[in-house]
Amino acid sequence: MAKLLTTILLLSIVSLTLSTQPSISDLVQQSLESYLQKEGTTQNFTAIQASYLGHGETTSANFAAGTMEKGSGATDLTTDNLLAWGSITKEFTTSLVMILVDQGKLDFEETMESYFSEYFTTTAGSSQLSFPQEWRTIKLYQMLNMTSGIPDYFSGAQILETANALGETFLEFIQKASTYEDLVSIAIKVFNEYKKECSQQGSCFAPGTSWNYSNTNYMLAGMLVSKLFGNEAVEDLYQKYILSQAPQGQVMYYANGVLPDNIFNAMPHAYTTLPFLKGVDVSTLPWYTMRSTGGLIGTTESLTHMIRLLFTEGIANQTPAGDVDVWKYFTNTATGQVVTDYQADCGGNGCYGLGIGITYDDTHGINYHYIGMPFGFRSVYFYYPCYDLVVAASINSAIPDFLVTHQLVYDIMDNLAEASPDVLTQVGGDSVCPKKTVNKTSHGD
Repeated sequence: MAKLLTTILLLSIVSLTLSTQPSISDLVQQSLESYLQKEGTTQNFTAIQASYLGHGETTSANFAAGTMEKGSGATDLTTDNLLAWGSITKEFTTSLVMILVDQGKLDFEETMESYFSEYFTTTAGSSQLSFPQEWRTIKLYQMLNMTSGIPDYFSGAQILETANALGETFLEFIQKASTYEDLVSIAIKVFNEYKKECSQQGSCFAPGTSWNYSNTNYMLAGMLVSKLFGNEAVEDLYQKYILSQAPQGQVMYYANGVLPDNIFNAMPHAYTTLPFLKGVDVSTLPWYTMRSTGGLIGTTESLTHMIRLLFTEGIANQTPAGDVDVWKYFTNTATGQVVTDYQADCGGNGCYGLGIGITYDDTHGINYHYIGMPFGFRSVYFYYPCYDLVVAASINSAIPDFLVTHQLVYDIMDNLAEASPDVLTQVGGDSVCPKKTVNKTSHGD
């Protein structure tokens, strides 16, 4: 009888322990709310949305915390609200490039002069865009891996200086930059008129000799795919080739002026602490500057599904697209040199190519990731091929130290390791998994 009572008591204790252990959903929700409470004021945001999609799953787990805007009585954010993805758009623009590569209409090794000859032969006094002669030899892959040496049209200091020289505010100036050519012309002005400062900042250099993040590269990529698809608008190409694979109504590509009401009202208010946007209501800024470099808007649910498609069927599939081995076009962001061993070369600063960031750590192995930060938003995803797992998060503010947003993903990975370790089961090969087994709640970077 004593043994029976002891057994019953032990089973009761185990049952009570299991029933009080937080679920994975509870842990992730608590992580978002804790991050919002701790960082919301400092990082100037009110809303977080997050999702994860595990191996073999067709439905993601989705979470939301916070409100649509500041102030008492503000509406709660939901998992159906839209947030801007920003530069995550770049890898989908590369998908359009890859279609043309597969069709034999584009070659990664060809130069800008081959594809944009009309912009290198502009006559004096012409209103047509005139590219600097130094850009002639830039190869397509150098545009896509940020080793072109073309400066960013969105360099805050240069834009402000250009606007001030014209006697305009930032908002007045940027509202006029309504075409691809307008935006590229800003980069040309920076290259031609601020070359000394641009070189000192590491933004202008001979092609292939360094690495610098520049949105202009992907604005040029948008111009190029439009041209080679028979001058079809990029937004139409996105609709045909990218958004047709997205969950209906959860992803959109917008590239025109101020967001229309049906999109604007589905998004939380946008905030920022970026110095060059001080005093500007970023929710009202025109969307012209986004386009092929940052025009996607959606939920984190849809982001996890689109990234899964991208890495299992798209440009980052390790099976080369057609006859092209895309992997040789990834570079180390510290040196600008092509990487040969992703595990060895992509620790620390990581690697970049075709609109995708890559890092390696001993916790989770290779991870592909990107963070986009358009006006007033931040969106980030990590894809872990070792587990075939996508984790994504979005926040309604833009800040200088935007990489701190990675912590949201790290927190969710810690939650999974604690409460749902089966999601972190190895399904990938040795080339993408950690070389050694370590605590899954540690992070290599």
